[in-house]
Amino acid sequence: MQICFLVDPSELDTHFTSLALLFERVVRKATQGEFDVDDLYRLTQQGHITVGMIEQEGEVQLAVAFEFIAYPRWTAVNILALAGRDLAEAIAEFGDIFKAWCRTAGAQRIQASCSPAIARLLRRYGFTLAYQSMHCQ
Repeated sequence: MQICFLVDPSELDTHFTSLALLFERVVRKATQGEFDVDDLYRLTQQGHITVGMIEQEGEVQLAVAFEFIAYPRWTAVNILALAGRDLAEAIAEFGDIFKAWCRTAGAQRIQASCSPAIARLLRRYGFTLAYQSMHCQ
């Protein structure tokens, strides 16, 4: 198992085809149109978001796209997209490493706007409900 955070644009190009297959499911099933896979690629290339992944036997098992948000009193990592095969197992393996990496990078919290199903999954790993997300057009 290899865990990496893609901070170099050339690394992104090497892995993005595999990542896009996972992120496409998130975009199709879980978002409200706020971004698509091309946006994730572009924002990562521009340094606005970061992508982390677990690769096992040459196959991407888990992918996460996230951004840093600076609030007045603390910094958060906001998860934009979380996808993978055997997601619960992958999060169990990756979660503590991800939390430690976020702390090292300066974040005090990790947050996610997500579907009820992903919220149930994330509760197993220390996430709690903080807010309800509301939209209006």
